[in-house]
Amino acid sequence: MTLVKRNVEVINPHISTSSTMFLIKVEGNSMVEADINHGDYLLVDRNFQNVNGAIVIAELNGAWTVKRLYYNDLGEIELFPENPTFPIIKVSETDNFKVIGKVVNSFRSFN
Repeated sequence: MTLVKRNVEVINPHISTSSTMFLIKVEGNSMVEADINHGDYLLVDRNFQNVNGAIVIAELNGAWTVKRLYYNDLGEIELFPENPTFPIIKVSETDNFKVIGKVVNSFRSFN
């Protein structure tokens, strides 16, 4: 599972955010085929509408993850990694689940 750090200090005058946007740093490699790699930063919008098929930051049972979200034919939520070595996560009714935000951009640091 690709996890994300919640607290990221950004010192870059070229990146501006509104109150609905935040940056997170990726830890893990479950999204490499979406060109999201370990150490990348994701710009996330908390003000989102349609997330079906979108890459999202989700909280599942207390852990944050980045995955592509789909609703299946039964209306259930499935979280898809973009790396074939990771399993699809099916969110059950007993899971504590919420979408934190929709990923709108990614940044890579080469330092």
